This record gives sequence, C-alpha cells and structure tokens, in this order.
Amino acid sequence: FATILFSFIPKGNCPHHWINLPPATKNSTIICHTGYCVNLDRVDKIPIWTTYLINATTRALPRIKQCGSFRYDPTLPKKFQAGPDVCNGTIYNRGHMVPRADMAYSQKTCEESYYLTNFAPQLPRFNGGKWAFLEEYVRRWASTRNMVQITTGTIFDENSTRIKYGTVIPNGFYKEIVDLQTGGTEYYELSMDSS
Repeated sequence: FATILFSFIPKGNCPHHWINLPPATKNSTIICHTGYCVNLDRVDKIPIWTTYLINATTRALPRIKQCGSFRYDPTLPKKFQAGPDVCNGTIYNRGHMVPRADMAYSQKTCEESYYLTNFAPQLPRFNGGKWAFLEEYVRRWASTRNMVQITTGTIFDENSTRIKYGTVIPNGFYKEIVDLQTGGTEYYELSMDSS
C-alpha cells in the first residue's frame, strides 16, 4: 500500500512543544493540545498524523489511573469527528494514536488523549498485539534519552474501507521517533491486515 510521506518544516501551530511539524492538507486541521498535536482529516475523520514529545522526566512522573472514555474534541465541530459509537457493531476498536500511557503524567493530558481526534479504528489483535508492543518499545527507547519527538500516522488511500460517520479504516500505521539531541531516528510501518 502507498505511504503518505511528508517533509518536516521548522514551524507550526504548537511552537511551544514541537520542533518540526508536518504541514496541514486542504482537508485537515492541526489541533494543539497540552501534550500533543494532531493533524485531523476532516473528511476521513481520522488523524493523518499526531506528534508529541517524551523524555525520561515525563516518563518518571506519577501516572494518572483514570482518564475517562472517548469523547468529542471541544476544539473542533462535531461534524468533523467520528462519534463515540463509531466502532459499535464492527470488528474494530478505537486505537489511540498518541498512547494514553504516554499522556498519563497529568490529568489534563490524560483526558485529552481520549478525544475522538486522537483515535483510528484498529483490529483488536493489532491494537493489543504488535501495536501495543511498538508503543512500549518507543517508551523504553525514549526513557533513556533527553528529548524525543514521536510522530504517528495512518496509511490509507481512496479504496480504504469506511465505517460509521464515513470514518476510514487505515491499511496500516507508522511511527517515527527522533532523538532531538543526537538526531538519531527510527521509523516503523505496520500493516493492519498482517496482525
């Protein structure tokens, strides 16, 4: 399947958090939250990408246990978001793009991780399997570095399946992790159908 590639540019809507941001597209909106930034496709109703910073300090903070459940993002009209029931009656569940575990260092960031602008439909075996493994690997990688930027994106095309609200089912996902101190980079791309 085709990968949506972008080039990083040194600007953005969230300059207090992100060194480099991929640009918005004609159908997307960049939303800056306390702990992360998302570029949401308003037509396909899933993130094109999300990005956030993580380091050993944020990983060492006490973790918030309860964050609530998925809800509408108050910064964007509901008509551009999938509803909380989007995966009901399907074989998919709502997979976080920015993991809750990485945002559990404060109540606000934890709750914001449950906005419907921060999810994409995922097969349960993918979400709880290799995707969860990759998220944990990224956390361990970041915990030994000064400052890491993590960008997660969806891979889909015009033939991708849609469910309720016109929400696209991605063919796969990618993660790019960049050590902002050394410039070291790792990139991973996972297909959902080979879960």
